[in-house]
Amino acid sequence: MPLQFSIAEKSKSKLLVQLLELAVTSFRHRQKLECEQVVSMISLFSINLQKCKKNISTVTSLSSSTTMHHKQTITISTAFIKKKIQYHSSIIMQQKSFCFKSCIVFTQRQRVNFYESENKLKMNVSESQKSKSKVNKQQISAQSDDSSAEETMSEVVGTSSKLSQKTYLKVKKTTKHGNNSKQSRVGGSKAKSKPREKVKAVQKMQLTAEQQKQYFKPFQKGWKRELVLRTAKDKADAYYIAPDGKKFRSIPEVTEYALLNPPAMDDLQPENFIFRPILIGWKGNEEYQRSA
Repeated sequence: MPLQFSIAEKSKSKLLVQLLELAVTSFRHRQKLECEQVVSMISLFSINLQKCKKNISTVTSLSSSTTMHHKQTITISTAFIKKKIQYHSSIIMQQKSFCFKSCIVFTQRQRVNFYESENKLKMNVSESQKSKSKVNKQQISAQSDDSSAEETMSEVVGTSSKLSQKTYLKVKKTTKHGNNSKQSRVGGSKAKSKPREKVKAVQKMQLTAEQQKQYFKPFQKGWKRELVLRTAKDKADAYYIAPDGKKFRSIPEVTEYALLNPPAMDDLQPENFIFRPILIGWKGNEEYQRSA
């Protein structure tokens, strides 16, 4: 008997068929999409291959050009170096030739100088020999003269011995008289030696009332003024002596002392000091003069 399906079963089978068809169609669609993606990837890969080929060709062209450039530079540098070497070698050869010539000239000069020195030595030797021969001749003649002179002297000595005794006695007497006269002269000079002349006193300075106030102020503060009279010349040197015993010869020394010790000055200024070699006229013992 044929199979009998109900309506529900038929509807289910139709749905299943439809679902199967949809699944097949979706599978095919997916396959198409994947195939399209693969094709697109292949096309991109081919494009990249073409680009790589172009880059390789450009690189090869550049490398060939650079190699050619380097080859050209190398050839140029080698040619330049060869020229330099040739130039320097020519200069060296010139210097060698010049040195060789100068050495030859120097040796020739040395030879000439050597021969000249030899000739001079020979001349000096000959002159010395001649001088020696002359000296020997003179000595021989002198010896002969001495022998003759001795003979004459022996004759004269006998006659002069008597006269020499008389002259010796006379000389003794004259020397005694001369020594006595010298001693008397020396003693007289010592006795008559002049004493040293006294140094003249220094003149006093006439001061006005204002000058007295100005120059007498250091004496009131305990300072002293000293005039040292020179013996060789009629001159004097003025000195100021501070209360602490320091001596000053000029105004700059006083100013330095004032800067270092302001309380010691006690309201004194450099204008209150005068270093002229003249007495101011202070009546006290603070101003005095003495000889050097």
